[in-house]
Amino acid sequence: MEIFKSFLTGSTTLQSGKYTNTSLNPITEFTWGGVSNSGNSHYNRFIFKIDYSKILAKYKSKDIMSGSVTSHKLKLINTGSFDNSLLLPGNKFVNRDRGSSYDLILFRIPTGSTNSWDQGRGYDFDYGSKNVDFGLTGIKTLTPSNWFERKTNLKWPIAGIYSANTALEKLADQHFELGNEDIEFDVTEEFQKMITGNTSPNGWGISLSGVTEISTGITEYATGYFTEKTNSIFLPSIITSYSGTVLDDRKNFYIDKTNKLFLYTQKGRDPVNLDSIPTQVSIYDDSDNIFSAITNVNQLTKGIYYVSVLVPNSANTISDLIMYRDVWSGITIDNITLPAIEMNFVLKKNTNYYNFGSNSEEPAKYGFSFYGIKRGEKIKKGDIRKLFVVAKVEFNPEDDVTIDGLQYRLYINQGRNQIDIIEWTDVNRTFNNNYLTLDTSWLLEHEYFLQLKLKSNNTEITLPDPLNFQILEIL
Repeated sequence: MEIFKSFLTGSTTLQSGKYTNTSLNPITEFTWGGVSNSGNSHYNRFIFKIDYSKILAKYKSKDIMSGSVTSHKLKLINTGSFDNSLLLPGNKFVNRDRGSSYDLILFRIPTGSTNSWDQGRGYDFDYGSKNVDFGLTGIKTLTPSNWFERKTNLKWPIAGIYSANTALEKLADQHFELGNEDIEFDVTEEFQKMITGNTSPNGWGISLSGVTEISTGITEYATGYFTEKTNSIFLPSIITSYSGTVLDDRKNFYIDKTNKLFLYTQKGRDPVNLDSIPTQVSIYDDSDNIFSAITNVNQLTKGIYYVSVLVPNSANTISDLIMYRDVWSGITIDNITLPAIEMNFVLKKNTNYYNFGSNSEEPAKYGFSFYGIKRGEKIKKGDIRKLFVVAKVEFNPEDDVTIDGLQYRLYINQGRNQIDIIEWTDVNRTFNNNYLTLDTSWLLEHEYFLQLKLKSNNTEITLPDPLNFQILEIL
């Protein structure tokens, strides 16, 4: 499973009943309770905009196929993970405590010019009587957007965008038991509508549930999350997960197993899309008789097409190590129709894949090396790198092999902790190599580590000595 990240382009926190703007603050804070003398509770709402231009470009180039996307998830990182003592009530601020057991909802800011807004240039929150406790003695920035205004001299149709008596288009919700959990909303349907142009919202908003917003009580509760203004790896984003891993079975095509055969199309040395998906793949047996005519041809990503093929041998009449042909028809590129593409593959007996009996195979053992990225290399943000993983059988280093069960992860070090940027993902397997592609356009300036893991015979071996490199805005 591959991922791509889209980031926020602007945000601010709306404080109920205030003209305060906080758009440059690296934290958004949700508060509730703290009933004032007037009997009104205080609460905040966070509004933001998303840049989806880069993922839209990925869709158009077919680097990401819309049908291969499994989810789009909005993620905001909590500003702290707390030990038990800090989850308990009681701190130095009177009548203010860390929030827990609450619900947040995601809503769409209505479309139309009357709901367009500017993020503003403020920073400090207005905590009222608690400003001195927090050392906030300066004048707060009172610019749009805020609770009442969306732009200079232009008000929201409804203060705070919506009221309890207004129908709200809720997109998702999440319960927070302890208050230190990250926000993770599934926005697959909504984000897909934005990418395809079926909706043009003025951004989204996150608020407490209505029941929590109107909570009574003297104690004010609060919980915070990083915004796009944070100078850290914890930028909020929409994480797109999609199937884009090549697992080509041409080199190891087994009888009685569904195998995938791939076609790679290039112009020069660059992947290129055909004008349309090939119309048919004809499979011919070793006697040159047609075995199957497959019209269900799929595109995995830019310039890569595949079909699924099963050669059954229930009658035990097919020998192994015989050669079949696959002929790809309907090849058109740049409005030019080309001759059919002919390739071949060798059938291997199913006992090389299925293993029955009293024997138990030992896990495979390999040595690994990389090329495509040097250790300690400084890489310009935005570069796309193809990293090849060379595997050699232990005690037989002469021949390179392509292998199954190879995965990688990308992580950073944060103190003693390792934070996954890309969780364990399959390494591409073609006919003649194992490789992975790193799109650095969504990676932040940092030092990264790429680590391999091999899964074989019910074992998982994480390999030491990861590959390290840096991403820089300017080399």
